[in-house]
Amino acid sequence: MKTVAQTVSACVVTYGLSVCLMVGAVVGGGESPESGFAADVTSAPMVYSLEDCIRVGVLQSGVARNAQRDQAIANAQMGQAYGLALPHLSLSAAYTRLDEVQEVDFGGESQPLGNLDNYDVTATVEQLLYSGGQVGAARRAAKAARAYADAARVATEAQLMHDIETRFFGILFAREVEVVQSASVDQLQAFADQMEHRAEGGVSSDFDLLRARVSLANEVPKLIAARNAFELKAAAFVSILNIPADGVFTGTLACADVDLSHEEMLRLALANRAVLRGSELRVQLGREDIASTRSEGRPDLRARFNYNGANSYQFVSFEEDWQWHWNAGLVLSWNIWDGALTRHAVKQKESEYEKLITDNDELFKAVKLEVRQAYLALERARQSMAASRGNVALAERALAIAQTRHESGMTTYLEFTDANLALSTARLTWFQALHDHAVSVSTVRYVCGFNVSPGGSVAGKDE
Repeated sequence: MKTVAQTVSACVVTYGLSVCLMVGAVVGGGESPESGFAADVTSAPMVYSLEDCIRVGVLQSGVARNAQRDQAIANAQMGQAYGLALPHLSLSAAYTRLDEVQEVDFGGESQPLGNLDNYDVTATVEQLLYSGGQVGAARRAAKAARAYADAARVATEAQLMHDIETRFFGILFAREVEVVQSASVDQLQAFADQMEHRAEGGVSSDFDLLRARVSLANEVPKLIAARNAFELKAAAFVSILNIPADGVFTGTLACADVDLSHEEMLRLALANRAVLRGSELRVQLGREDIASTRSEGRPDLRARFNYNGANSYQFVSFEEDWQWHWNAGLVLSWNIWDGALTRHAVKQKESEYEKLITDNDELFKAVKLEVRQAYLALERARQSMAASRGNVALAERALAIAQTRHESGMTTYLEFTDANLALSTARLTWFQALHDHAVSVSTVRYVCGFNVSPGGSVAGKDE
């Protein structure tokens, strides 16, 4: 028959802590829950793998959605920039009603001036011919802004995927810690029950029974802490992904290794990282911003064509209902002196451009440092796995020997508790090594630009 800790532990791994607490109450002899609990149990929770979490996170994350909106904004800005170089057509219409028509006497005769109802319609076509380089700078800036939005979306999704992977591995590790602590409690519980039976038969002393109960009581808080840590990590994760709170996560901490040297990682990072591409595009945007600001102090030349129709002009009524006329010409405007506003604005943009260059250089240094740190972390994780591999089997064998020796009266209870502690430590060390290796592999993929495809779409697996 399973103990309470075994039942609750298996339930936590399968269904989540919220359901398990109720199941544990039933197994432990508590009152039965209300009938509404039966309906909750029958509805199976959703199961999410790592790939499912990444897909849901990219689709539902507010950060990812805003990055997609930035792309739409950049596309709209691109259209606006190209619209500056296209002809502009405008149409205006006016209607004026006079209270009365003025009249002029000519030799005893009255001649009306104008109409009571006056209509005027004008169509204007205007084409920008020269703007001091503003149009060209705007078009280049809009193109760079669209490319920057694309790179920013890729970088955002890459960061989001890395965060999801890291949190997912953290949940798996917390679950394994809970399982290890649960197994330790079960082991100590079984041993305490054995000591109680032996004490009742006079085979063991009361001191050994007390020691067994104390060891069990000291181990239970560790299980409670591990269970709470798992629950908190899962609750935070479902909140980020915006999925149901009863979601179940399935997967393993073991993952394929990445066989890359530090030089290869650095080369891939400099070639693939979208954040570096975005930084270079920001520098280009700063350069075009200088050109656009400088153009404000240069001439602006436009070609204009007007086509006008009206039934009167000022106080003169046309003999026909409407008369149509057209005119065409060039309009030159030049703000020759603006109080040095343009000159100072250009200096400001030049200083901002220099800051962008410095930020770009610093970002390259930061990426190189990230690559170095990721490489060293992966090497350390490999060494930890190599050092802890096989220790669990040895610790399990040592515990079995200690239990047999104690049952034969060849050793004290202390040897058994030490062996039990050594087994828990070996298991936790092994799972910690698996977790660190999985996180390190994810980090290497992130710093090298592997977790997104060249087009920016999510790539859940290695190519």
